[in-house]
Amino acid sequence: MILLSWNQARFCADGVAAIAAQRFRDFEVVAIDNGSVDGSAELIAASAARLGLPVRQVVNAENLGICAALNQGLAMVSDSDYVVPFAVDDVMLPSRLGLQVDFLDSISPDAAAVTGDALLIDEAGVPMRDGSGNELIYRAKFSDDSAQQRLDLINGLHPVAPAVMIRRDALIAIGGYDESAPFEDVDCWLRLVFLQGMHLRRQPGVVVHYRRHESNASSPRNAALLHRGIIHALTTIKSQAHLSGSEREAIERRLGTAGAALDRIALADGLRSGGVARSVAAKVARNSEQPTLARLKACAAIPSPALYRRAQRRVRVVRSVTSGASRSVEE
Repeated sequence: MILLSWNQARFCADGVAAIAAQRFRDFEVVAIDNGSVDGSAELIAASAARLGLPVRQVVNAENLGICAALNQGLAMVSDSDYVVPFAVDDVMLPSRLGLQVDFLDSISPDAAAVTGDALLIDEAGVPMRDGSGNELIYRAKFSDDSAQQRLDLINGLHPVAPAVMIRRDALIAIGGYDESAPFEDVDCWLRLVFLQGMHLRRQPGVVVHYRRHESNASSPRNAALLHRGIIHALTTIKSQAHLSGSEREAIERRLGTAGAALDRIALADGLRSGGVARSVAAKVARNSEQPTLARLKACAAIPSPALYRRAQRRVRVVRSVTSGASRSVEE
C-alpha cells in the first residue's frame, strides 16, 4: 500500500487506524508525505507505532505532486503483487484488502486492476446523503465488455480511485505514473487499457469511505486541475494508441467538453477578479456547445468586464416558460 499525505493531520489517526484494522494481514505500508507543514508525517508515524502497524516512511521537503510521490512508493514495494494507492484522509473498511486480493487472485492476469465502490463522507466522517435521504455511493459504471469499456473510459466512466487495487506488474509495464500528468488516476487507467491492451474489473460493494472536503483533488476548487488532467490523458491516448473511428470521435468530443469547461472556469475567475480576458469571453460566447447562461455572461463581459460586475449586483431574475419548461434569464 502506498499511503499519501499532504496537510491532512486532522484525518491521519482515522486513516491509519482503518489500515491497521484490516483482516488480511499480508501487506506492507509505504507512507509518502508530500511536504506537509501541519505535522501529518509525525501523526502517521505515531498512530502506526501505537497500533503496531509497520510503516516505512518517506517525508519529502516539498510537494512533488501526486504522481511523483506514488512513483516513490512504487519503487519501494518491489516484492508486492498488488498496489493500493491510498490517501490518508479516506477510510478503508476492514474487509477491503482481503476481498480485492481474493478477487484479483481468481481472475485472468489480463485484468490490470479491480475497483470497488465508495461511500461518500463529509469532513466529520458523516455519510453524505441525497435529497431523499439516501446515502451517496460512488460506483464504477464502466462495462466489462472490452470494446465498450474503452468507450466508457473515454467518456468518463472511471474506476473509483480510492477503491482500486492494481497489479504491480501492470503499473511497471506502463512505466509507473506519468509525472507530467496533473493527477494520477485517469491517465493510469487509459494507458493500462489503451497502451497495454489490458482491462479493468468491477467488484460491487462498498470497500472505502471517500471523504469529500475542500482539499480533495476532486473538490470544486480544483475543477480546472481535473479538466487539465482529462485533457492530458486523452491527448496521450490520441497520439499513442491504436484507436477505432468511434473512439477517436469520442475523444474529440470529450476534449471539446473539457476545453469548454476550462474556458468557463477562466471566465468565472476573470469576472470575480475583474480581470477577464476578452479573448476568453469571446471564445465562450462563440461556442454553441456552452450553456446559454455562460454565453450570455461572456457576451456581457466582452464590452466591459467592470461594468458587467457592477451590473451583477442589480441582477433581476425573470422566470419565463418556453415549451412548458421553466428557465431563469439574467438581465
